[in-house]
Amino acid sequence: MIKDKKGFTLIELVVTLVVVGVLAGVAGIGLASAAKAFVFTTQATSTAQKGQHAMNRISKALTNLTSISSASDTSVTIEYKRDQEIITETISYDAANNAIEIDNVTLVNNVNMGGTSFLQYYQGSGDAWTSVGHDIGDLATIEVNLVLESGGVPVGFVTKLTPRNTWVPQGYTPGGLATGPGAFCFVATAAHGSGSDTS
Repeated sequence: MIKDKKGFTLIELVVTLVVVGVLAGVAGIGLASAAKAFVFTTQATSTAQKGQHAMNRISKALTNLTSISSASDTSVTIEYKRDQEIITETISYDAANNAIEIDNVTLVNNVNMGGTSFLQYYQGSGDAWTSVGHDIGDLATIEVNLVLESGGVPVGFVTKLTPRNTWVPQGYTPGGLATGPGAFCFVATAAHGSGSDTS
C-alpha cells in the first residue's frame, strides 16, 4: 500500500516564488513612485513658501517707499518710514550667488532669473521710468519678477505694485477734483434689500 505524502511539489514552490516576486516588484515600483511624488511635493511647497515670503517682504518695502536714490533692473535703493524712523534699504539680485538680497543679506536663494529683469519701473502712461531724469511722483508701478529653481524646474513669481507714498496721478489736485488726462474717479456703493422697496 502506498502512503499519501503531504507537501508541496517543486513546481508549486517555484510558481509561488515567481508570483510573490512579481507582486513585490509591482509594490516596490508603487512605493518608489509615491516617494518621488512626496519629495517633489515637499520641494514645490518649500519653494512656494520661500518665493511668497520674499515677494511679500519686497512688496512691503516698495509699496511704502518715500524716495529712490538709485534704480536698475537688478537693484533698487529706497527709503521708507517705519515707526517714525527712516529706513534705507538696497534690494538686489546677486547673479553670482543666485540670491535676492536686502542690504547684502540673503532673503532667498536658488534664484535663476534666466534673462528676466528682476525689477521694472513704469510711469502712469505705461512708459519706462528711470531714477535719472524722472521725478519720483511719476513712478506709478514697479513690477517685481522672481524665478526660483525647484528640483531643476523654474518657478516664477510676479507682482505689480504702486508706491502709495509717492505717486501722484496726473491731474490730481489735493483737496480738489482730479482733472485732465489720466484723471480718474472711483465710487463704491452698497445696497441692501430686495429692490422692491421704493420708500
